[in-house]
Amino acid sequence: MTKNPDYYNWINENFIPLKVIRDEKDFDRLFKLYKGLTTPTVLVLNADAEEIDRVVGYSAPADEFLEKMKIAYRGENTIALLKKAAEDNPDDLMSKFKLAYKYQTTLVDRNGAKTIFNEIIEDPRSKDITLPYKLIHEDDIVNLYEYCLYLNSHFERYVEEFPDSRFTKDSYDFLASMYSYNKPPVEAAEFFADMLEKYPDDDNFKFYHVLFATNKKADVENAVKSAETLYDSYKLHDSYMMRQYASLLSMNDDKDRLDEVFGQKFMKSQLDNVKRMMYYYGLFWAERGENTEDALAMAKLLAKMDPEYKRSAAAIFLKAGDFDTAFKHYGSKYLEKNLNNANNLYSYAYFWASNEKNLETALYAINTAIDLKPDYGYFYDTRGTVLWKIGKYDEAISSIEKAKELIGRPMPRYDQRIEEIKKERDGKIGKK
Repeated sequence: MTKNPDYYNWINENFIPLKVIRDEKDFDRLFKLYKGLTTPTVLVLNADAEEIDRVVGYSAPADEFLEKMKIAYRGENTIALLKKAAEDNPDDLMSKFKLAYKYQTTLVDRNGAKTIFNEIIEDPRSKDITLPYKLIHEDDIVNLYEYCLYLNSHFERYVEEFPDSRFTKDSYDFLASMYSYNKPPVEAAEFFADMLEKYPDDDNFKFYHVLFATNKKADVENAVKSAETLYDSYKLHDSYMMRQYASLLSMNDDKDRLDEVFGQKFMKSQLDNVKRMMYYYGLFWAERGENTEDALAMAKLLAKMDPEYKRSAAAIFLKAGDFDTAFKHYGSKYLEKNLNNANNLYSYAYFWASNEKNLETALYAINTAIDLKPDYGYFYDTRGTVLWKIGKYDEAISSIEKAKELIGRPMPRYDQRIEEIKKERDGKIGKK
C-alpha cells in the first residue's frame, strides 16, 4: 500500500485491502469474476464479496483519488446504487443514463451500457431532456439524446443530425480513423472531401486522408494536396508520415518532387540535422558540467560518424576539460592529413586560437595556409590572433594590418582587435 499517511490510514481504517498483481495465480480468477478489463482498478466489495463500486485508473494527486474512494465508501453514485435506482424506476431515462454512463466509464459492462444507451436513443422523450455537462463547463448542459448518440459511437448518425454541435468534430475524428482503413475507396474519398471542406485547416484530418490514400491507393491526387499542406508541420517530420507522403508522390508519378522531399538530398539534410543536434547537445551539457558522460559519448560518436565534425567533437571535449582527447580528435594527425587544404588549416588555427591552446601548432597551420593562398586576407587576421595569444604583439598587429590591406575595405572589428592588442601590450610593458 502507498505510504501517503492520509490515504494509508483511511484505507486501513475502513477497508481490508487486498492487492492482486497481474500474472499472479489469483489474478485471472478475480479478473474474470469481476469483469476487470484494465489495471489499475480498485474494487469496493461488501462483506459478501459483492461489488459495490469500482474506481478505474489512478490520477494524482492522492487527495483526489482518496475522495473518489470516500464517495464509494459513503455509497454515493455507486454501481450498486445506480443499478437499484434503474430497476426501481424502469421508465426514468435519467436513472438509465446514469447507470449506463457508470458501466461505460468503469468498464464494468460495456455491452450493457450500449444496450441502455440505445434504449434511451430510441425513446422520443430523450430529445426533450437535458443534463449538466461538467466535463466542458461547469454550467453547460447537453441534450440527452445527442449525448447518448455520441457516447454510443453512432458517429455517422451524429454528424448527420448534429452537423455543428459540440461533439461534431470529435465524431469526425473517430470517423476519419475508421474511413482511412475500413470503408470502400469511393465512399471514403467522398467522406474525406466533405470533411476537409468543413474543416479545411485541420492537420489531423489531412493526416487521416493521407493514410487512407496510401492504404487504399485511391484519391491520390487530392491526398497529395493534403500532404503538401502538412509538409512543413510536425506530422511530416515524423518518419512514418514522410514515408506515406513519398508513397503518394510515387503513385502520382511525381519523380522530381519525390526526389526533392524523400531522396538523397532529403536524407543528407536529415543526417546533417542529427549531427548538428548531437554537437549542440554535447556542448550544452559539457559547458554545464552535467550529464558529461553522455555528452562525451556523443562527441566520440559524432567524430566517428563524420570526420568533418572532428572539430565540433574537440570543442565538446575542451568544454569538459579534456584537452588530451580533444587533441586526439583535432590535433597533429588531423593537421598532417590537411596540409594541402588551406581552408581546413585556417579553421584549425582559428579553433585553437579561440580556445587559447595548442598555439604553436596553430601558428604552423595558419602559416602553411598562407603559403598556399598568400593573397587571402582573412588568413592574416587569424595569424594575427594566434600571434597575439602567444604574446608576439607587434607581429600580431602587422599581420592584421596586412589582412586589412588585402581585403581592401574598412574592417572595424580588425581595428578593434588591434586596439585590444596594443592595450594588452602596453599594459605589460608598463608593468615592467
